[in-house]
Amino acid sequence: MGNILSAFSENKHPDVFSEQYKVGVVSGSHQHTGLDGEITVVLIGKQGRSEPKVLKKATHGDHKGPHVEVFWLNTNEDLEELGAIEVYNGGRGVGATWELVKVVVDKTMEGGLKHDTYWERWIFPCYSWVNGGHSRIFFAGMPACSPARCPWWLLKQRELALARNKQVYQWSHFDGMPSGMKALKMDDLPREEQLPLWHERDFKVAAANQVIRKGLSGLLGDYTEWMNLGEHVSLDSAGALVNELYAHENVAGELDADASRGADRLPKPEVIKTHGTCFWQSDAQFARQFTQGPHCSMLKVCRRVPPELVYGLSLESVRFREGHTFASEAAAGRVYCLDYSFLKPFLPDPKSGTTMAAPECYFYMIADPQHIYSTGDSCLLPIAIRLDPSDLSAPVFTPDDETWDWMTAKAFVANADAQYHMAVSYYLKTLAVSEPFAVSMQRNLSVMHPLYKLLRPYTKYCLAFNAMARESLISSGGLLEHLFSIHDQAPALVAQEYTTWRFEDFGFPMVLVQNGFNGSEYFPDYPNREDGLLVWAAIVDYVKDYVNLYYSSDSDVEKDTELQMFYQEAMTVGHAKLFPKDAPPLEEIESRNVLAKVLVYLIWNFSGQSSSFTRSCYETYAFPPNRATTLHGPIPFKKGDCTANTFKDMLPNKHRTALAVCLMNWMSERTTLAGTMLGAPMEEFLMDPDALECYDRFQGSLRTVERVITARNEKRHHHHHWMSPTIISNSLVR
Repeated sequence: MGNILSAFSENKHPDVFSEQYKVGVVSGSHQHTGLDGEITVVLIGKQGRSEPKVLKKATHGDHKGPHVEVFWLNTNEDLEELGAIEVYNGGRGVGATWELVKVVVDKTMEGGLKHDTYWERWIFPCYSWVNGGHSRIFFAGMPACSPARCPWWLLKQRELALARNKQVYQWSHFDGMPSGMKALKMDDLPREEQLPLWHERDFKVAAANQVIRKGLSGLLGDYTEWMNLGEHVSLDSAGALVNELYAHENVAGELDADASRGADRLPKPEVIKTHGTCFWQSDAQFARQFTQGPHCSMLKVCRRVPPELVYGLSLESVRFREGHTFASEAAAGRVYCLDYSFLKPFLPDPKSGTTMAAPECYFYMIADPQHIYSTGDSCLLPIAIRLDPSDLSAPVFTPDDETWDWMTAKAFVANADAQYHMAVSYYLKTLAVSEPFAVSMQRNLSVMHPLYKLLRPYTKYCLAFNAMARESLISSGGLLEHLFSIHDQAPALVAQEYTTWRFEDFGFPMVLVQNGFNGSEYFPDYPNREDGLLVWAAIVDYVKDYVNLYYSSDSDVEKDTELQMFYQEAMTVGHAKLFPKDAPPLEEIESRNVLAKVLVYLIWNFSGQSSSFTRSCYETYAFPPNRATTLHGPIPFKKGDCTANTFKDMLPNKHRTALAVCLMNWMSERTTLAGTMLGAPMEEFLMDPDALECYDRFQGSLRTVERVITARNEKRHHHHHWMSPTIISNSLVR
């Protein structure tokens, strides 16, 4: 802002006696966003409105960075305090849409004093687009206020602005999913909600473009199977998957600069780069993905195991503690499980060419004082897999089985987890269920409202990513159908899972407790939990601090009509499918504590949860044998039939491999749009000094969290960066 205001201050005007206000108009940095046509401005103050002032026509320009143009506006009366401006864009035709970043208004001194000395300055943050032939109302950045504390002379303008938003942000209802913005594609959204033109605006296009950027375009049209996987599955390495996908490295581990390989090739993922080339095959690495990978929300404490496992499981390779059995170790909190048996109704049609199981996988926290499996004194290991728990005659696969029987069973577990990860945990429970809150916020919270200013940094681009996902991820012909085993059953699975979603599912500690992690289990090293709870606690402190700044009592919360409408409409309209017509009315937010809880849940979903489901995707999915998004061939229901070749043959072909791996690489990357939780500037949203102090304290807490996580990682055998505040994105945008 300093550069903008400096440019504003340096603009001279020859007649200092005839002007009262100097108006600086800051256009955006996108191409073709300079003022092109007459701009009319009306100042709205405590003593009324100024006459419409037609600012001089500016030249059209493609500006690199925000562009400032300064105008002078005279009024016949003193408006005293300014609170709003009305801006009309007189442009016409193609390209008349104008990106308005902010307006700075100075009330200049009179009586011959220097014209660049001012009595008072008002800054109107806009960060919006004004369409040709339309006007918009923008409010001064401070003070933030609820309706009850809004200056009486701004109430009408506040109501008009919200009425306009209700016309623009209209609801649309989608089959089996939460309601959202009436937008079938991104271009249907208001321009300020759309992703910039340089950002991919379609998941399918994003994956294909990433394939090209990574020098793998030759694989896009190659539908052949991989002849071999290379040394990583102890097969001949000539022409292996590894050699074709990833950048070559020299002896020092640096990327090969050979131009024929491309300077921006995909890096080798850690599962085949460190700890030995076959590390991905280890049971410890398989289990680690569910506590440190991109999908850690499904592992549950298992206090009781099925009788057929208690009495029918005999293990030589895994020993329970002396005097303990499988059942007693479960009761002691040392047994864990992944249960995907509920996926059985959503298995793909065999004609689709893809295969998917609905498995159960049991894990045991084995004592490891000799550090056979890890550097700690204990290690989580998989000990039993049932690929069809409903069939009691189906085999139970264990680590004692032949290598490729066990590897194949683990592959089907990882594949089932991948389906739920992308279709439900990421799309439904992160993107789709949050959209009603982003829509309702625009419809019911004035930009003057302190909660709007708090939430807007996190909801930014929420509508864009949801429109993008509806069009090219979950839709018919979308990437879930093309690249994942679940094929065309993804919408049905999403619809079923949505019926059981509750707002409390946004609560990170609550989900842990629901999964049985209440402190009585034995799980000494769970990085996603330990680091995530630190971030959660910092958010809680920040939100409580902020809420108490603007609400002096619970009564203030109850009387805040905009707040109550925001929450009520998000839940009863946005999530109407969860509220039958005969259901009792939704309770209002009646206290500061309840309000803080709602806000913490939302901020966590837009930041910590979203990042945890995306930022480590590449490391986990980059090597398909480790976790394939799609599998082919029959599910093994007989031991002894699986070999290295049958394992290879069930993996996706070259075309699907390239698209899936590059999709995950794209999702893991961060663009310049995605600010991080630690270090994200807030001047666009928070202008009240007290609010900025709250935010500064929050940043201080996050710096402490970052130091703690860094210290923890120095002691961990496998670093876990994904909950570090410098890694967590500040919104759903990548």
